[in-house]
Amino acid sequence: MDDQSRTDFLITRSLSRPATSLGSLVAGLALLAGCPGPGGQAPPDLPAVGGHASLIRVPRSGGPVEAYDPDSLGEPIWTSRTDAPRIREVLGVNPETRLLFAVDTARNLLTVDLESRGLRAQASGIEAAVMAADGSVFTVNAGRRVTRFQASLPTQYRTPLPVTPVFQTGTLGDRYIAVLGTKPRRLLVLGVERQLASLDAPDGEPAATFWGDQVAVANGREIVLFQTEDPFPTRTFEASAPVRHIIFSPSGHRMYLAHDDPSVEVVDRYALDRLATLDLPGVPRRLRTDASGRWLLARPTVGDSAWVVDLATGRLVTTADTEWDEDLPTVAGAATLVTRRRGDLVTVGLGQPGHPEVGRIVGGAADLWVVTPWLPKERLTRAVAAAESILVAQDSLLVTDSQTVATVTDRIFLQVSSSQNAEWSREYAKQLTTAGYPAQVLDPGTADEGYRVVVGPYPSREAAEETGRKLGRPYFILTNPPIKQ
Repeated sequence: MDDQSRTDFLITRSLSRPATSLGSLVAGLALLAGCPGPGGQAPPDLPAVGGHASLIRVPRSGGPVEAYDPDSLGEPIWTSRTDAPRIREVLGVNPETRLLFAVDTARNLLTVDLESRGLRAQASGIEAAVMAADGSVFTVNAGRRVTRFQASLPTQYRTPLPVTPVFQTGTLGDRYIAVLGTKPRRLLVLGVERQLASLDAPDGEPAATFWGDQVAVANGREIVLFQTEDPFPTRTFEASAPVRHIIFSPSGHRMYLAHDDPSVEVVDRYALDRLATLDLPGVPRRLRTDASGRWLLARPTVGDSAWVVDLATGRLVTTADTEWDEDLPTVAGAATLVTRRRGDLVTVGLGQPGHPEVGRIVGGAADLWVVTPWLPKERLTRAVAAAESILVAQDSLLVTDSQTVATVTDRIFLQVSSSQNAEWSREYAKQLTTAGYPAQVLDPGTADEGYRVVVGPYPSREAAEETGRKLGRPYFILTNPPIKQ
Protein backbone atom coordinates (compact mmCIF):
# COMPACT_ATOMS: atom_id res chain seq x y z
CA MET A 1 0.00 0.00 0.00
CA ASP A 2 1.56 3.35 -1.04
CA ASP A 3 1.56 6.47 1.16
CA GLN A 4 -1.48 8.06 -0.50
CA SER A 5 -3.50 4.84 -0.22
CA ARG A 6 -2.38 4.32 3.38
CA THR A 7 -3.39 7.85 4.32
CA ASP A 8 -6.80 7.46 2.67
CA PHE A 9 -7.22 4.09 4.41
CA LEU A 10 -6.47 5.49 7.86
CA ILE A 11 -8.66 8.57 7.40
CA THR A 12 -11.56 6.62 5.91
CA ARG A 13 -11.35 3.84 8.50
CA SER A 14 -12.29 6.35 11.20
CA LEU A 15 -15.62 6.82 9.39
CA SER A 16 -16.25 3.12 8.76
CA ARG A 17 -17.10 1.69 12.18
CA PRO A 18 -20.33 -0.25 12.72
CA ALA A 19 -23.34 1.99 13.26
CA THR A 20 -23.95 0.59 16.74
CA SER A 21 -20.77 2.26 18.02
CA LEU A 22 -21.15 5.63 16.29
CA GLY A 23 -23.08 7.45 19.04
CA SER A 24 -20.51 6.80 21.77
CA LEU A 25 -17.71 7.46 19.30
CA VAL A 26 -19.05 10.94 18.47
CA ALA A 27 -19.39 11.77 22.15
CA GLY A 28 -15.91 10.60 23.07
CA LEU A 29 -14.10 12.26 20.20
CA ALA A 30 -16.01 15.50 20.75
CA LEU A 31 -14.56 15.59 24.27
CA LEU A 32 -11.08 14.78 22.98
CA ALA A 33 -11.35 17.63 20.47
CA GLY A 34 -12.45 20.11 23.12
CA CYS A 35 -16.00 20.31 21.72
CA PRO A 36 -19.04 20.06 24.01
CA GLY A 37 -20.50 16.57 24.09
CA PRO A 38 -23.94 15.83 22.61
CA GLY A 39 -26.97 16.62 24.69
CA GLY A 40 -28.62 13.45 23.35
CA GLN A 41 -28.02 10.80 20.77
CA ALA A 42 -25.94 12.09 17.87
CA PRO A 43 -27.58 12.37 14.44
CA PRO A 44 -26.87 9.16 12.52
CA ASP A 45 -25.23 10.66 9.44
CA LEU A 46 -22.54 12.73 11.14
CA PRO A 47 -19.02 11.30 11.01
CA ALA A 48 -17.20 11.02 14.32
CA VAL A 49 -14.12 12.92 13.14
CA GLY A 50 -13.30 14.97 10.10
CA GLY A 51 -10.65 13.75 7.68
CA HIS A 52 -7.50 15.60 6.82
CA ALA A 53 -7.91 18.29 4.22
CA SER A 54 -5.96 20.65 2.04
CA LEU A 55 -6.95 24.26 1.41
CA ILE A 56 -6.26 25.22 -2.21
CA ARG A 57 -5.75 28.86 -3.22
CA VAL A 58 -6.67 29.83 -6.78
CA PRO A 59 -5.69 33.45 -7.53
CA ARG A 60 -8.47 35.51 -9.11
CA SER A 61 -6.01 37.78 -10.90
CA GLY A 62 -3.78 34.95 -12.16
CA GLY A 63 -0.67 33.27 -10.81
CA PRO A 64 0.38 29.96 -9.27
CA VAL A 65 -2.19 27.70 -7.63
CA GLU A 66 -1.14 26.83 -4.07
CA ALA A 67 -2.20 24.38 -1.35
CA TYR A 68 -2.00 25.01 2.40
CA ASP A 69 -2.46 23.12 5.63
CA PRO A 70 -5.66 24.73 7.00
CA ASP A 71 -4.56 24.12 10.60
CA SER A 72 -1.51 26.37 10.30
CA LEU A 73 -1.58 28.42 7.04
CA GLY A 74 2.20 28.60 6.97
CA GLU A 75 4.17 28.33 3.77
CA PRO A 76 2.40 26.62 0.83
CA ILE A 77 2.70 22.83 0.97
CA TRP A 78 2.19 22.54 -2.81
CA THR A 79 2.53 24.90 -5.79
CA SER A 80 1.55 24.42 -9.43
CA ARG A 81 4.25 24.43 -12.11
CA THR A 82 2.13 26.61 -14.40
CA ASP A 83 0.48 29.95 -13.58
CA ALA A 84 -3.28 30.12 -13.93
CA PRO A 85 -4.92 32.97 -15.88
CA ARG A 86 -7.53 35.26 -14.30
CA ILE A 87 -10.19 32.99 -12.78
CA ARG A 88 -13.96 33.53 -12.80
CA GLU A 89 -14.96 30.56 -10.62
CA VAL A 90 -13.66 27.31 -9.14
CA LEU A 91 -15.92 24.27 -9.62
CA GLY A 92 -14.18 21.82 -7.30
CA VAL A 93 -11.83 18.83 -7.23
CA ASN A 94 -12.52 15.42 -8.76
CA PRO A 95 -11.29 13.11 -5.96
CA GLU A 96 -10.65 10.15 -8.28
CA THR A 97 -8.71 11.88 -11.07
CA ARG A 98 -7.24 14.51 -8.71
CA LEU A 99 -8.05 17.32 -11.10
CA LEU A 100 -9.18 20.77 -9.99
CA PHE A 101 -11.69 22.35 -12.40
CA ALA A 102 -12.12 26.10 -12.88
CA VAL A 103 -13.45 28.59 -15.43
CA ASP A 104 -11.30 31.60 -16.34
CA THR A 105 -12.50 35.09 -17.23
CA ALA A 106 -12.06 34.26 -20.94
CA ARG A 107 -14.72 31.53 -20.41
CA ASN A 108 -12.33 28.58 -20.78
CA LEU A 109 -12.77 25.40 -18.76
CA LEU A 110 -9.43 24.63 -17.10
CA THR A 111 -8.00 21.71 -15.14
CA VAL A 112 -5.13 21.80 -12.69
CA ASP A 113 -3.53 18.36 -12.27
CA LEU A 114 -2.77 18.01 -8.57
CA GLU A 115 -0.29 15.20 -9.25
CA SER A 116 1.72 16.62 -12.19
CA ARG A 117 1.11 20.28 -11.13
CA GLY A 118 0.27 21.21 -14.73
CA LEU A 119 -2.64 23.23 -16.13
CA ARG A 120 -4.68 22.46 -19.23
CA ALA A 121 -7.57 24.08 -21.12
CA GLN A 122 -10.45 21.64 -21.72
CA ALA A 123 -13.06 23.74 -23.56
CA SER A 124 -13.92 27.32 -24.51
CA GLY A 125 -17.04 29.48 -24.60
CA ILE A 126 -18.33 28.33 -21.21
CA GLU A 127 -21.35 30.33 -20.03
CA ALA A 128 -22.21 28.21 -16.98
CA ALA A 129 -20.67 25.18 -15.28
CA VAL A 130 -21.20 22.93 -12.25
CA MET A 131 -19.47 19.90 -10.74
CA ALA A 132 -21.55 16.82 -9.81
CA ALA A 133 -20.97 14.54 -6.83
CA ASP A 134 -18.91 12.01 -8.82
CA GLY A 135 -16.49 14.72 -9.98
CA SER A 136 -17.90 15.06 -13.48
CA VAL A 137 -18.43 18.60 -14.78
CA PHE A 138 -21.46 19.85 -16.72
CA THR A 139 -21.03 22.96 -18.87
CA VAL A 140 -23.35 25.15 -20.95
CA ASN A 141 -21.87 27.03 -23.92
CA ALA A 142 -23.06 30.15 -25.77
CA GLY A 143 -25.34 28.01 -27.95
CA ARG A 144 -26.89 26.58 -24.74
CA ARG A 145 -25.49 23.14 -25.49
CA VAL A 146 -24.77 20.95 -22.47
CA THR A 147 -21.52 18.96 -22.29
CA ARG A 148 -20.47 16.53 -19.57
CA PHE A 149 -16.76 16.11 -18.83
CA GLN A 150 -16.04 12.80 -17.12
CA ALA A 151 -12.31 12.27 -16.44
CA SER A 152 -11.79 15.18 -18.91
CA LEU A 153 -13.59 13.28 -21.72
CA PRO A 154 -16.46 15.40 -23.19
CA THR A 155 -19.94 14.10 -24.04
CA GLN A 156 -22.27 16.61 -25.71
CA TYR A 157 -26.01 16.37 -25.05
CA ARG A 158 -28.31 16.25 -28.05
CA THR A 159 -31.05 18.59 -26.71
CA PRO A 160 -30.12 22.31 -26.37
CA LEU A 161 -31.55 24.42 -23.57
CA PRO A 162 -34.15 27.03 -24.62
CA VAL A 163 -32.58 29.64 -22.28
CA THR A 164 -29.55 29.80 -19.99
CA PRO A 165 -30.47 28.14 -16.65
CA VAL A 166 -30.81 30.01 -13.38
CA PHE A 167 -29.86 26.80 -11.54
CA GLN A 168 -28.15 23.58 -12.62
CA THR A 169 -26.81 20.36 -11.13
CA GLY A 170 -25.85 16.83 -12.17
CA THR A 171 -26.67 13.37 -10.86
CA LEU A 172 -24.67 10.26 -10.07
CA GLY A 173 -25.30 9.07 -13.63
CA ASP A 174 -25.49 11.28 -16.71
CA ARG A 175 -28.70 13.20 -16.00
CA TYR A 176 -28.41 16.99 -16.15
CA ILE A 177 -30.90 19.07 -14.15
CA ALA A 178 -31.71 22.71 -14.94
CA VAL A 179 -34.20 25.25 -13.66
CA LEU A 180 -35.09 27.83 -16.31
CA GLY A 181 -36.10 31.38 -15.43
CA THR A 182 -39.04 31.33 -17.83
CA LYS A 183 -42.65 32.28 -17.10
CA PRO A 184 -43.67 29.92 -15.62
CA ARG A 185 -40.41 28.46 -14.42
CA ARG A 186 -39.50 25.01 -15.71
CA LEU A 187 -37.40 22.22 -14.27
CA LEU A 188 -35.76 20.17 -17.05
CA VAL A 189 -34.10 16.77 -16.83
CA LEU A 190 -31.85 15.93 -19.78
CA GLY A 191 -30.25 12.66 -20.76
CA VAL A 192 -27.48 12.47 -23.34
CA GLU A 193 -29.86 11.56 -26.18
CA ARG A 194 -33.10 13.33 -25.24
CA GLN A 195 -35.07 15.44 -22.81
CA LEU A 196 -36.40 13.19 -20.05
CA ALA A 197 -38.76 15.54 -18.20
CA SER A 198 -40.11 19.12 -18.16
CA LEU A 199 -42.00 20.16 -15.02
CA ASP A 200 -43.57 23.40 -13.77
CA ALA A 201 -41.58 24.86 -10.86
CA PRO A 202 -42.28 27.65 -8.34
CA ASP A 203 -40.36 30.95 -8.50
CA GLY A 204 -38.38 30.33 -5.31
CA GLU A 205 -34.64 29.60 -5.06
CA PRO A 206 -33.89 25.93 -5.91
CA ALA A 207 -31.68 23.63 -3.81
CA ALA A 208 -30.43 20.15 -4.70
CA THR A 209 -29.05 17.21 -2.77
CA PHE A 210 -25.36 16.45 -3.12
CA TRP A 211 -26.24 13.51 -5.40
CA GLY A 212 -28.73 15.52 -7.49
CA ASP A 213 -31.50 12.97 -6.95
CA GLN A 214 -33.83 15.59 -5.44
CA VAL A 215 -34.45 19.30 -6.05
CA ALA A 216 -36.44 21.45 -3.62
CA VAL A 217 -38.03 24.81 -4.41
CA ALA A 218 -39.78 26.92 -1.78
CA ASN A 219 -42.91 28.90 -2.60
CA GLY A 220 -43.89 30.73 0.57
CA ARG A 221 -44.59 28.05 3.18
CA GLU A 222 -44.93 25.33 0.56
CA ILE A 223 -41.86 23.36 -0.53
CA VAL A 224 -42.06 21.34 -3.74
CA LEU A 225 -39.72 18.33 -3.93
CA PHE A 226 -38.82 17.04 -7.40
CA GLN A 227 -37.33 13.58 -7.86
CA THR A 228 -34.97 13.67 -10.82
CA GLU A 229 -35.36 10.05 -11.96
CA ASP A 230 -38.19 8.43 -13.90
CA PRO A 231 -41.14 8.64 -13.27
CA PHE A 232 -40.14 12.09 -11.86
CA PRO A 233 -42.70 12.31 -9.04
CA THR A 234 -43.17 15.46 -6.95
CA ARG A 235 -44.14 15.90 -3.30
CA THR A 236 -45.07 18.95 -1.28
CA PHE A 237 -44.38 19.91 2.31
CA GLU A 238 -45.75 22.85 4.30
CA ALA A 239 -43.18 24.54 6.52
CA SER A 240 -44.04 26.25 9.79
CA ALA A 241 -43.52 29.69 8.19
CA PRO A 242 -42.58 31.18 4.78
CA VAL A 243 -39.13 29.91 3.78
CA ARG A 244 -36.31 32.39 2.99
CA HIS A 245 -33.66 29.79 2.17
CA ILE A 246 -33.36 26.00 2.01
CA ILE A 247 -30.42 23.56 1.89
CA PHE A 248 -29.97 19.79 2.19
CA SER A 249 -27.53 18.01 4.48
CA PRO A 250 -24.60 16.39 2.62
CA SER A 251 -26.21 12.95 3.03
CA GLY A 252 -29.47 14.33 1.62
CA HIS A 253 -31.44 13.00 4.59
CA ARG A 254 -32.33 16.39 6.09
CA MET A 255 -33.52 19.79 4.93
CA TYR A 256 -32.62 22.97 6.79
CA LEU A 257 -35.13 25.81 6.40
CA ALA A 258 -34.54 29.47 7.22
CA HIS A 259 -37.57 31.67 8.03
CA ASP A 260 -38.19 35.26 9.10
CA ASP A 261 -37.51 34.30 12.72
CA PRO A 262 -34.34 33.52 14.69
CA SER A 263 -34.31 29.77 14.09
CA VAL A 264 -33.67 26.99 11.57
CA GLU A 265 -36.25 24.27 10.99
CA VAL A 266 -34.86 20.74 10.49
CA VAL A 267 -37.00 18.39 8.37
CA ASP A 268 -36.64 14.71 7.49
CA ARG A 269 -36.44 14.72 3.70
CA TYR A 270 -38.12 11.29 3.37
CA ALA A 271 -40.86 11.24 5.99
CA LEU A 272 -41.28 15.06 5.79
CA ASP A 273 -41.41 15.20 9.59
CA ARG A 274 -40.05 18.11 11.61
CA LEU A 275 -37.04 16.79 13.52
CA ALA A 276 -35.85 19.83 15.45
CA THR A 277 -35.61 23.61 15.68
CA LEU A 278 -32.18 25.21 15.98
CA ASP A 279 -32.26 28.52 17.86
CA LEU A 280 -30.10 31.39 16.60
CA PRO A 281 -29.32 34.88 17.95
CA GLY A 282 -31.12 36.50 14.99
CA VAL A 283 -32.83 35.93 11.66
CA PRO A 284 -30.66 33.96 9.19
CA ARG A 285 -30.39 35.04 5.56
CA ARG A 286 -28.32 32.12 4.16
CA LEU A 287 -27.40 28.63 5.36
CA ARG A 288 -24.46 26.37 4.56
CA THR A 289 -23.10 23.05 5.87
CA ASP A 290 -19.58 21.71 5.69
CA ALA A 291 -18.80 18.60 3.63
CA SER A 292 -19.14 16.23 6.59
CA GLY A 293 -22.52 17.58 7.72
CA ARG A 294 -21.19 18.29 11.22
CA TRP A 295 -21.33 22.10 11.09
CA LEU A 296 -24.10 24.48 10.03
CA LEU A 297 -23.16 28.08 9.16
CA ALA A 298 -25.87 30.74 9.12
CA ARG A 299 -25.48 34.25 7.73
CA PRO A 300 -27.31 37.02 9.62
CA THR A 301 -29.51 39.43 7.71
CA VAL A 302 -27.32 42.31 8.91
CA GLY A 303 -23.53 42.47 9.17
CA ASP A 304 -20.58 40.29 8.16
CA SER A 305 -20.52 37.29 10.46
CA ALA A 306 -21.53 33.64 10.70
CA TRP A 307 -23.37 31.76 13.41
CA VAL A 308 -21.70 28.36 13.76
CA VAL A 309 -23.90 25.50 14.99
CA ASP A 310 -22.55 22.08 15.96
CA LEU A 311 -25.17 19.72 14.55
CA ALA A 312 -23.95 16.90 16.80
CA THR A 313 -25.37 18.89 19.74
CA GLY A 314 -27.75 21.36 18.07
CA ARG A 315 -26.03 24.20 19.92
CA LEU A 316 -24.58 27.51 18.77
CA VAL A 317 -20.79 27.28 19.15
CA THR A 318 -19.67 30.77 18.22
CA THR A 319 -20.38 33.89 16.18
CA ALA A 320 -17.48 34.33 13.78
CA ASP A 321 -16.39 37.53 12.06
CA THR A 322 -16.38 36.73 8.33
CA GLU A 323 -17.36 37.96 4.90
CA TRP A 324 -19.58 35.68 2.77
CA ASP A 325 -19.03 34.47 -0.78
CA GLU A 326 -19.71 31.33 -2.83
CA ASP A 327 -16.64 29.54 -1.45
CA LEU A 328 -16.31 30.87 2.12
CA PRO A 329 -16.90 30.62 5.02
CA THR A 330 -16.63 26.86 5.38
CA VAL A 331 -15.11 24.24 7.68
CA ALA A 332 -12.01 22.27 6.68
CA GLY A 333 -11.19 18.92 8.25
CA ALA A 334 -12.76 18.20 11.62
CA ALA A 335 -13.16 21.68 13.11
CA THR A 336 -11.20 24.42 11.30
CA LEU A 337 -13.37 27.36 10.27
CA VAL A 338 -12.06 29.15 7.15
CA THR A 339 -13.08 32.81 6.83
CA ARG A 340 -12.38 36.10 5.06
CA ARG A 341 -11.64 39.02 7.39
CA ARG A 342 -10.82 42.53 6.21
CA GLY A 343 -8.75 41.40 3.25
CA ASP A 344 -7.08 38.39 4.87
CA LEU A 345 -7.83 34.68 4.95
CA VAL A 346 -8.20 33.55 8.58
CA THR A 347 -8.73 30.09 10.10
CA VAL A 348 -10.32 29.51 13.50
CA GLY A 349 -10.11 26.43 15.74
CA LEU A 350 -13.70 25.46 16.53
CA GLY A 351 -12.49 22.53 18.63
CA GLN A 352 -10.27 24.67 20.87
CA PRO A 353 -11.38 26.59 23.96
CA GLY A 354 -12.20 30.17 23.05
CA HIS A 355 -12.08 29.36 19.32
CA PRO A 356 -8.73 31.09 18.67
CA GLU A 357 -7.29 32.20 15.36
CA VAL A 358 -4.95 29.44 14.18
CA GLY A 359 -3.72 30.84 10.87
CA ARG A 360 -3.76 33.92 8.65
CA ILE A 361 -2.72 34.73 5.06
CA VAL A 362 -2.43 38.46 4.56
CA GLY A 363 -4.27 39.48 1.37
CA GLY A 364 -5.70 35.99 0.95
CA ALA A 365 -9.31 37.18 0.89
CA ALA A 366 -8.88 38.42 -2.70
CA ASP A 367 -8.51 34.87 -4.05
CA LEU A 368 -10.74 31.80 -4.44
CA TRP A 369 -10.46 28.86 -2.05
CA VAL A 370 -11.52 25.22 -2.12
CA VAL A 371 -11.32 22.54 0.58
CA THR A 372 -10.42 19.04 -0.61
CA PRO A 373 -9.47 15.73 1.07
CA TRP A 374 -6.57 15.43 -1.41
CA LEU A 375 -3.16 15.63 0.24
CA PRO A 376 0.09 16.46 -1.59
CA LYS A 377 2.91 13.95 -1.30
CA GLU A 378 4.87 16.40 0.85
CA ARG A 379 2.22 16.06 3.58
CA LEU A 380 1.55 12.32 3.51
CA THR A 381 3.97 11.17 6.21
CA ARG A 382 2.64 13.63 8.79
CA ALA A 383 -0.96 12.86 7.81
CA VAL A 384 -0.39 9.13 8.31
CA ALA A 385 1.00 9.74 11.80
CA ALA A 386 -1.88 12.06 12.72
CA ALA A 387 -4.47 9.63 11.37
CA GLU A 388 -2.93 6.81 13.39
CA SER A 389 -3.12 8.99 16.53
CA ILE A 390 -6.80 9.65 15.85
CA LEU A 391 -7.44 5.95 15.48
CA VAL A 392 -5.67 5.16 18.77
CA ALA A 393 -7.98 7.64 20.53
CA GLN A 394 -10.99 6.30 18.66
CA ASP A 395 -10.22 2.66 19.42
CA SER A 396 -9.89 3.41 23.14
CA LEU A 397 -13.54 4.54 23.11
CA LEU A 398 -14.91 1.43 21.45
CA VAL A 399 -16.04 -1.78 23.10
CA THR A 400 -14.01 -4.68 21.74
CA ASP A 401 -16.10 -6.70 19.33
CA SER A 402 -14.55 -9.71 17.67
CA GLN A 403 -17.06 -9.44 14.86
CA THR A 404 -15.46 -6.19 13.65
CA VAL A 405 -12.27 -8.07 12.73
CA ALA A 406 -12.56 -9.63 9.31
CA THR A 407 -11.43 -13.20 8.68
CA VAL A 408 -10.53 -14.77 5.39
CA THR A 409 -14.08 -16.13 5.07
CA ASP A 410 -15.88 -12.86 5.84
CA ARG A 411 -17.98 -11.13 3.19
CA ILE A 412 -17.34 -7.36 3.33
CA PHE A 413 -19.94 -4.77 2.28
CA LEU A 414 -20.22 -0.98 2.37
CA GLN A 415 -23.39 0.46 3.88
CA VAL A 416 -23.89 3.82 2.14
CA SER A 417 -27.43 4.74 3.23
CA SER A 418 -30.16 3.87 5.70
CA SER A 419 -33.65 5.28 5.22
CA GLN A 420 -37.23 4.63 6.22
CA ASN A 421 -38.19 5.28 2.61
CA ALA A 422 -38.12 1.96 0.75
CA GLU A 423 -38.77 3.49 -2.67
CA TRP A 424 -35.94 5.99 -2.38
CA SER A 425 -33.52 3.31 -1.13
CA ARG A 426 -34.28 1.07 -4.10
CA GLU A 427 -33.93 3.98 -6.52
CA TYR A 428 -30.59 4.91 -4.98
CA ALA A 429 -29.38 1.30 -5.26
CA LYS A 430 -30.50 1.33 -8.89
CA GLN A 431 -28.45 4.50 -9.55
CA LEU A 432 -25.37 2.91 -8.00
CA THR A 433 -25.86 -0.28 -10.01
CA THR A 434 -26.21 1.74 -13.21
CA ALA A 435 -22.94 3.49 -12.34
CA GLY A 436 -21.20 0.10 -12.04
CA TYR A 437 -21.39 -0.53 -8.29
CA PRO A 438 -22.90 -3.87 -7.06
CA ALA A 439 -25.60 -2.35 -4.86
CA GLN A 440 -28.67 -3.84 -3.20
CA VAL A 441 -31.18 -3.01 -0.45
CA LEU A 442 -31.40 -4.84 2.87
CA ASP A 443 -34.96 -4.82 4.24
CA PRO A 444 -35.42 -3.89 7.92
CA GLY A 445 -34.96 -6.73 10.38
CA THR A 446 -36.84 -4.89 13.14
CA ALA A 447 -39.28 -1.98 13.39
CA ASP A 448 -36.40 0.33 14.39
CA GLU A 449 -34.24 -0.40 11.37
CA GLY A 450 -34.35 1.32 7.99
CA TYR A 451 -33.86 0.12 4.44
CA ARG A 452 -30.09 -0.14 4.09
CA VAL A 453 -28.33 0.35 0.76
CA VAL A 454 -25.17 -1.76 0.63
CA VAL A 455 -22.46 -2.24 -1.99
CA GLY A 456 -20.45 -5.45 -2.32
CA PRO A 457 -19.36 -8.03 -1.41
CA TYR A 458 -15.63 -7.40 -1.43
CA PRO A 459 -12.85 -9.87 -0.61
CA SER A 460 -11.16 -7.55 1.88
CA ARG A 461 -11.63 -4.37 3.87
CA GLU A 462 -9.03 -2.64 1.71
CA ALA A 463 -10.96 -3.45 -1.48
CA ALA A 464 -14.22 -2.22 0.07
CA GLU A 465 -12.64 1.04 1.26
CA GLU A 466 -11.16 1.67 -2.19
CA THR A 467 -14.74 1.72 -3.50
CA GLY A 468 -15.79 3.90 -0.55
CA ARG A 469 -13.22 6.53 -1.52
CA LYS A 470 -14.53 6.57 -5.08
CA LEU A 471 -18.11 7.05 -3.86
CA GLY A 472 -16.98 10.09 -1.89
CA ARG A 473 -19.61 9.89 0.87
CA PRO A 474 -19.75 8.56 4.45
CA TYR A 475 -20.12 4.79 4.78
CA PHE A 476 -19.81 1.90 7.22
CA ILE A 477 -18.06 -1.43 6.80
CA LEU A 478 -20.46 -4.35 7.27
CA THR A 479 -19.14 -7.86 7.87
CA ASN A 480 -21.40 -10.76 6.91
CA PRO A 481 -24.75 -8.87 6.90
CA PRO A 482 -27.91 -10.99 6.59
CA ILE A 483 -27.91 -11.36 2.81
CA LYS A 484 -29.30 -14.48 1.22
CA GLN A 485 -26.73 -16.39 -0.82
